Amino acid sequence: MSQIYSFMIDMDIVVKNPLARIKSLKEERSEEIRSLSTEETKILLSKTKEIYPDFYPLLFTALFTGMRQGELMGLTWDSINWITRKITVDKNFTHGRVGTTKTGKVRKVDMSLELVKVLKEWRLACPKGEHNLVFPNGDGGYQDANNMIKRRFKPALSRAGIGSLRFHDLRHTYASLLLANGAPMKYVQHQLGHSSIKMTMDLYTHLLPEVNEQCVNLLDNIVEEAVSAEIKKFGT
Repeated sequence: MSQIYSFMIDMDIVVKNPLARIKSLKEERSEEIRSLSTEETKILLSKTKEIYPDFYPLLFTALFTGMRQGELMGLTWDSINWITRKITVDKNFTHGRVGTTKTGKVRKVDMSLELVKVLKEWRLACPKGEHNLVFPNGDGGYQDANNMIKRRFKPALSRAGIGSLRFHDLRHTYASLLLANGAPMKYVQHQLGHSSIKMTMDLYTHLLPEVNEQCVNLLDNIVEEAVSAEIKKFGT
């Protein structure tokens, strides 16, 4: 409607846009989070390594970095620093073309020692191509994400006995497993490349009921220490 009024001003039909100061409403996104448990993650990795060894490195990297599907599809070997154990995430391959990351920003993601081992072994077997891709198709070119999902990801889930799961949920799994093992929320935000820590907290805090249960009893220690001090004071 504001654009219509602006057009009418240009046509000298009206002299003022009554909607000029009205701001657009922000739509709150409500994303359903599904993440794998530690046991499910172990089973999925084990089954995939046994049945689809060519898909195992991609799955492992997704679970141990939280990188988005397009970021993995566009990842090149020169983006991996073996000395600092960091991956520079600066590309995204989607809809048949290479572009910037979803946020338009470059980030560096830490690699675990096991991930370094997996990727070094994969580099020896990885199909070679002109694009120097880490996870190419059999000819060394860009991999079609739909084919990967259909021919590798879903069959791997099925063999592991895991129900419906999106590839993007591997990113959620990475975050939830980090938090469950004591990683600071700020670190998780940095690894995932979220623009704000609020986004990270809104998405993943509820996945940690065991942490919440521990936190709610933290202040009880104060009472216990106070009672203990009183007992010692009066010698009873």
